[in-house]
Amino acid sequence: MMSIILQNLSRVNLSNQITVIDRNLVPLRLGILSVATLEQMTEILTETSENILIYLNRRGAYKAYICKDCSHTWKCPHCDVAMTLHTSPKSQLLCHHCHTSLPVPETCPHCHGHKLSGIGIAVQSVEQFLRNEFPTVEICRLDRDQKNVVATARIFIGTEYALRHHIGKIGVAIALLPESELNIPEFDIEERVYTNIRALWSISKHCLIETHTPKLPLIQDILHGNYKSFLTRTLAERKQYQYPPYAGLAYIRVKHKNIATLEDICAKINNKLKLEIDKHEGTSNQVLYDRSVRLKRAGEYIDTIMIRSPLLLQILEPIQKEVLRNRSVELMIRGEKIL
Repeated sequence: MMSIILQNLSRVNLSNQITVIDRNLVPLRLGILSVATLEQMTEILTETSENILIYLNRRGAYKAYICKDCSHTWKCPHCDVAMTLHTSPKSQLLCHHCHTSLPVPETCPHCHGHKLSGIGIAVQSVEQFLRNEFPTVEICRLDRDQKNVVATARIFIGTEYALRHHIGKIGVAIALLPESELNIPEFDIEERVYTNIRALWSISKHCLIETHTPKLPLIQDILHGNYKSFLTRTLAERKQYQYPPYAGLAYIRVKHKNIATLEDICAKINNKLKLEIDKHEGTSNQVLYDRSVRLKRAGEYIDTIMIRSPLLLQILEPIQKEVLRNRSVELMIRGEKIL
């Protein structure tokens, strides 16, 4: 699948201009966008009828909400994750996993301080910034919370959802902080970032990449249109660590409100998998289960067992009954839910 995607992208005419802006070296306006980018946006808006697309794959207004006095971070009461500060359609703290929402607090429950603030850039904070910079320009946000295209808009800002829409002729497309996506713990995240930015480049006259890591190999491969370098480097990494296409990859996720029951189910599955692997000596099969790496989502605890094997379907065969009969067990192959 990866080679097919890159072959298709390599045939796209990418004669349009692409520029990498090192955010470490240029002046920024309120830490959101560089002055140079804002000047180019102004030129597009005043001298052409073309549109502008800003891509930032982070929903919400800020990635987290903290107390600056004691560093307390608001976490979802049902999930072990920080809540995201949203400002539209209303101000709230929102969990992107279970959709629990809380009113935005005015005081810290730990130190009773009042220096509370959102941290990190997300789509809604960029949207509000642009509304202040360009008060007379129609702006449309496109993400999971807002999916409808405003036909009269000149500036579009969004996550991956924005790439699914036709938004007219784009004079400049801006990929904002693409390196922030690389924190997502998925083996193919670099491929997704590469594909999305190449897509931005292909649909715009000029693509800007605003980044703090301009020398990152991924950024350099995109800048020079070197899909062969990206493919060679990425495949070498996947071969080294036995990720697809060199081995099958599956995740078994077990969830339960009771930790003892959760651990019992995982132990039985883990033992069956290891017994099956012992039958295939000489093959690079691997089962990884660490119960200390436990998540909590929507009031349930979640453990994950990862299987890497060139004989994936054979290795998974002994646990078919557990997957089919137990609603607490979920099987995902290469990130796609199977059962």
